[in-house]
Amino acid sequence: MSKEDLIPINKRTKREAKEISQKGGIASGKSRRVKRDMRASLLMFGEFNPKPETVSEILATHKQISGKDLTLTDALSVKMWNLALEGNTKAAEFIRDTTGQKPADKLTVETEPPTISDDVPKSKKSNKGK
Repeated sequence: MSKEDLIPINKRTKREAKEISQKGGIASGKSRRVKRDMRASLLMFGEFNPKPETVSEILATHKQISGKDLTLTDALSVKMWNLALEGNTKAAEFIRDTTGQKPADKLTVETEPPTISDDVPKSKKSNKGK
């Protein structure tokens, strides 16, 4: 597919634009649910405070704890916690960022624009020549 084959959304029929927008909304919702589930899973397993050797025990008792079968998201969460506890800083960053504890990348400073004041007295010119 080349650039010439792409049709902008504003040049499509209303029906086509609506269908494309609907598909995008469905995909966005699915993506948000996946991120929400990952965050919830990481937080849930973070409450256990497991030692690396007890990860298999956590996986074995997961159904009793959460009342549901182990999902791939849960398995990934346990693995990431295990790696972080073993000293893997990338895994620790992943957990921190995914659970919403990521520090701001940019520092934002909000200031008021400077104001120009007319109440400053004007200096008098000297009349030396007169």
